[in-house]
Amino acid sequence: MGRISKNNCDYYPHLISMRNHRKIKMLRNRFGQILGYAFWAMILEYLTEADGNEIEYTDDEIEMFAAELSCAPEEVKQMIIFCFNKELLFLSEENFFYSESLNAYLQPVYDKRMRAKKASETRERRENGKFCKSNSGDAGKTVTEKPEEIKEELSEELPEPDIPYIEAEEVEVTKPRKSRKQKQQTDKILFGTEVRMTDHEYQKLVNEYGASAANRMIQILDNYKVSKGTTYKDDYRAILSWVVDRYQKDQQQYGRQQQSNGISQKARNANDIINSMFSQ
Repeated sequence: MGRISKNNCDYYPHLISMRNHRKIKMLRNRFGQILGYAFWAMILEYLTEADGNEIEYTDDEIEMFAAELSCAPEEVKQMIIFCFNKELLFLSEENFFYSESLNAYLQPVYDKRMRAKKASETRERRENGKFCKSNSGDAGKTVTEKPEEIKEELSEELPEPDIPYIEAEEVEVTKPRKSRKQKQQTDKILFGTEVRMTDHEYQKLVNEYGASAANRMIQILDNYKVSKGTTYKDDYRAILSWVVDRYQKDQQQYGRQQQSNGISQKARNANDIINSMFSQ
């Protein structure tokens, strides 16, 4: 009986530049420089040693991982969800989460194991003192060979293959390139309950109109979509097309109302002064 094929790995390449990846920086900034980075390094270790390099997304698994990390399960769940949103981790239809970049790093290991397995299946073996290419059935077993020797040969552990050093940027290039529309959709963040934009688009609104105005525009569009049940292909373009004008008109109307209230107040003050003079 041959050795059982491994469906995991004993180590993964820990790149010295991992902490400087922009998404890892966002993770560290959101959950703490120490906790955020410790979570990411440990989750890669867990995935590497897990069967199939994936972990079931359940409360029990989260609680066990939280115990290893010495933090609350809710914190771990928030970090995992953050990684889903930033495409650091992915959730399968079977409710298992995994890392695409880690799988890309480990793929050469499984490829080499498969080549070694195929080579072992076609390796010539001795039969009655002669080499025989077929090793099916009882081929290779002779009366002159001891069962212990055969067992030792079949159970021989192949050396763990070396994982080549690959820069993160190279891995991303080898993956199928996403269309511009797909990339924009996956990078978008939820603002309010219905409005989605990228960080870059939100910063453009803030730089152009200010943070208060940008947030008010998002609120206007969010209320409109919720009340009308309307959807847009691009919420940022919807803001530019009509929400900006709506916001500016509201501001002008508010300014005129304030001015009118100020004039009315002045008139009332003047009338009070005149009345007080005649009353004396």
